[in-house]
Formats: sequence, C-alpha cells, structure tokens
Amino acid sequence: MNQKQDAFPSEARTVRQIEQALGPAFTRRDLERRGLADRALLSRLLRAGYLRKASRGVYEVVEAPKVRIAHEFVLALAIPSPRDDAYISWRSALAHWGLTEQMAKVVYVAVVDSRPDARVSGSHVQFVVQGKDRRYDIRDVSLSGTSVRMVTPEKAVIDSLDRPGLSGGLSEVVKALASRSQLDYARLVSLALRHPSSTLVRRLGYLMTVLHLGDPSPLRRRVGATDKPMRLDLDGDPAAEVDKEWRVIDNIGAADIRDWALS
Repeated sequence: MNQKQDAFPSEARTVRQIEQALGPAFTRRDLERRGLADRALLSRLLRAGYLRKASRGVYEVVEAPKVRIAHEFVLALAIPSPRDDAYISWRSALAHWGLTEQMAKVVYVAVVDSRPDARVSGSHVQFVVQGKDRRYDIRDVSLSGTSVRMVTPEKAVIDSLDRPGLSGGLSEVVKALASRSQLDYARLVSLALRHPSSTLVRRLGYLMTVLHLGDPSPLRRRVGATDKPMRLDLDGDPAAEVDKEWRVIDNIGAADIRDWALS
C-alpha cells in the first residue's frame, strides 16, 4: 500500500501541485505541457470533484469541502495562449475599478491574435485584438488570491473612449470620466498622449473641457487646425455644431454631456 501511494500521489496532492504551478484556472494544454496530468488523470480528478470544467478546455480547482469558484476574470484569462499577453480592459475594467455602476454581462479581454468568443461560469467572454501601440499601463491585480492582468483606472477610461461600444456607450464612459475622486487627470492626459488615435485625444480633450476636469491643454498639440472634424458620438448626427478648438462635432450637446456626468 505504501509503495502504491509513493508511486501514485493522491488526487488531493496532485491538485495542490497543479494549483501551485498553474494557479486556480488553467487549460488542458497547460497540464499536458507541464507534465502535470494526462487525459486519464484529468478525467479522474474531474470525477473525484477536485477539478471543475469552467468552459471548453478550461478547468478550475475546487477546494473541498467548501467549493471555491475562481473569479470570472481568472477563468477568462486562462483561455488565451501565453503569447496573447492577455489582460482585462474596457467595461470589465471600469466595473472592477468602480467607474461604472452597471455590471458587465461580458468579460472583455485584450489579446494579440483574433480568437472566437467563449463562455466561463455563465459569463460571455469577448476577445478583442489590441494593437501593440495601445498595450500599455497594465498592472497585476489580486482577485480571489490570484494575480490578474488588468489596465489601470485611467487606462480603462482611455480604452473605453477609444472603443465606446465595448464600454456601454459614450454616456457610460462620460460617467466614468467624471469620477473625480477615482481618477488622476494629469495621468489620464499623459496616457492619452501615448495613444496613437487623434480621435481619442480630441474626444477626451473636448469632454474634459466641457466637464471642467483637470487640465486638457497638453492634448491640444495633437489637434491640427486643418484636421477634419470628427463626431463625438459615432452614432449621432454628423451635421451638428463643430467645436473649433478640438475639431469635434458635438452631436450630443454640452448640457446632455453634463447631465450624463451627474446621473
């Protein structure tokens, strides 16, 4: 009996080794690549209740006798390959940092290569290709005792202004932008100046001016007098009044923008 136990570690010990090596969520490919479990052992651990299938090819550790469910961000980041250098952004990051009151039904994950959407623990996961010049100001955040890569609060606002459709729409982004106690506006401006999109810079500069937030003046050097005016809201009327300072077509209206910020 002792020889058998020495040759075949208990399931509990195996699961501890897996968690120490890979964390609470991982793919079958991770297990096989690290030599931690083959398909037969994986099936045994699933049947014994030590592991749970979170989504196709993704598994998480279940700690008996109390079930511990990994955070949906942990599970979502376990799906892409390491080369994707994946991280959480857009509306998911806004929600984590308390910059929106609406909980996202979708987990938004930035990746290098396109990949199909997935589901984990009842949540929809959308993978969004993010170019190298937009991949900055990312930090490790602890969730359920696990390190998760996520953009900072300021970068979450930058990404959301760049892609409002991934963040609940422009009105939700304006509410996040107006969170004075939670944002460093000098840092926000600095991050915007690193961004390749002049549309993002003009949109941010105009909104900060209308809402009297921080000092947007450093952003003005990215605005050319001959730049073609761009719509503040891409879904709005393109024939609205043009703000000449920021070369922005305000198809929302300053009064409505301020109402959004206060709502």
